[in-house]
Amino acid sequence: MDVNLTLKKSHDNVLRKKEDGDWEYIKTTTDTECVDDTVYADTAYMYTVQAYQADTVSLYDETGISIKTLEKKLYNRYKTKIKLKYRSGP
Repeated sequence: MDVNLTLKKSHDNVLRKKEDGDWEYIKTTTDTECVDDTVYADTAYMYTVQAYQADTVSLYDETGISIKTLEKKLYNRYKTKIKLKYRSGP
């Protein structure tokens, strides 16, 4: 199971959390396309991005974008894709 993310720009940190959980670092993008292949079927997740430069990271939208992955039996027929739209800078 995976979630395909389309970002506005590359080289950002992708963060994810479950509904009641804390934000966790997933990966740093090298492209505007990013795949999260560590998700489970029929589970709600929230995604957000965090810009970085050298050793400095920005704040991030704590609301994020919510998705729910498909049930396993539907996954083979459809793929979950979302686009993350965000504003960089203050």
